[in-house]
Amino acid sequence: MKQKFSGRMDITKPLSIQIDDMRDELRNSIWNFILDVVDEPSSTAMTKSKKDLFADGFFKVPKDQVPTYPRDRFWGWARDRYKALSWYEVYDLLEFVVENCELLSDSIENRDDLFAMVNWVLQRENSGFRFIQGVLSPISSEAEVATIEQAVIGAHKAGLDGVRTHLITALQLLGQKPEPDFRNSIKEAVSAVESAAKCIGGVQGGGLDAALKVLAEKADLHPALVKGFNALYGYSSNEGGIRHAILEEKKVGYDEAKFMLVACSAFVHFLISKAEAAGVLKQGR
Repeated sequence: MKQKFSGRMDITKPLSIQIDDMRDELRNSIWNFILDVVDEPSSTAMTKSKKDLFADGFFKVPKDQVPTYPRDRFWGWARDRYKALSWYEVYDLLEFVVENCELLSDSIENRDDLFAMVNWVLQRENSGFRFIQGVLSPISSEAEVATIEQAVIGAHKAGLDGVRTHLITALQLLGQKPEPDFRNSIKEAVSAVESAAKCIGGVQGGGLDAALKVLAEKADLHPALVKGFNALYGYSSNEGGIRHAILEEKKVGYDEAKFMLVACSAFVHFLISKAEAAGVLKQGR
């Protein structure tokens, strides 16, 4: 996206990425997106089914208190409540609209196009969130988004639904509002790596090290890479579940959790690609 004249001339300072707050420009742009998705300019009234979905599905108010006619009265009612939402509740409403787009819009035919539209708005207004595989996540780097999506899509195509579930759950925990669960997000990301290595290598027990040793023989993984991966993802599994070096730290925050999710996604994609190239794993198995 082209930078504004004032930014190119270094007259204004660049706006910071918004993770735990929301400036008016972002709030207004999200509202405008919702209007574009839901509104029917040719109609004089909000249809009862759409009105009821907003009233009962999101705002949780009596349906008979929500105006339907004329259309402007409904949007005035909705806008007043929108203004009172906290920053994370605005994202809750955005998720609600996207998830129910088929019921709320008569013009949306392709959900992928909708995700592209909303992500463009979020990027333009410096939101720290993006939709990744349908999950609103606090990851704004396009390269990081692509890395995670590659892993999720690759796992699904390869029939590794357990791996896909771990990655999606890690995304959900990282983007949980208003309090993210960083530790469990890391656990899910690491679980995706272990699950991928075990499923591809055909290993039932043991940890990542044992699975990678078997997989290295089948998919031609260089010993130095295997050693490096074990060092980076150094953890052990026991009856209490996964223990990872990062999780032993007293303070685990967003940076650690995001790094592990992106790194684990890249590792999963690498393992799947190597296995497919070696004929160990077939697409859609």
